[in-house]
Amino acid sequence: KGLAAQSITTQGFALEAARQAVQAALPAPQAAQPPEPVPFSEPVRKILKQAVELAAPEAGLGYVGTEHIMLAMIEHAAGQRVLVELGIDPQAAKTFIIDYHNTPATPS
Repeated sequence: KGLAAQSITTQGFALEAARQAVQAALPAPQAAQPPEPVPFSEPVRKILKQAVELAAPEAGLGYVGTEHIMLAMIEHAAGQRVLVELGIDPQAAKTFIIDYHNTPATPS
């Protein structure tokens, strides 16, 4: 599981229910086959842009992880609203992700 999924499941929430709620919050698809490139809605573009900005300071990662998308969702009103409606505590999810990144890795 990705870090965003872990931040949800540690609160006792089922991932499938979260996926279904997020899909229900999105507009219905307009076509059977999406055009190339996929046209994201303005809120989704803002969340993805913020996720990239959040990942930038983490030197050496070279990727945007689920945790960056989750943190961006938490900062965006619509994303936070979906989480709250699911019974997910956005602040607890944010704290989980930040604590995870601040915990030193133990050598194996």
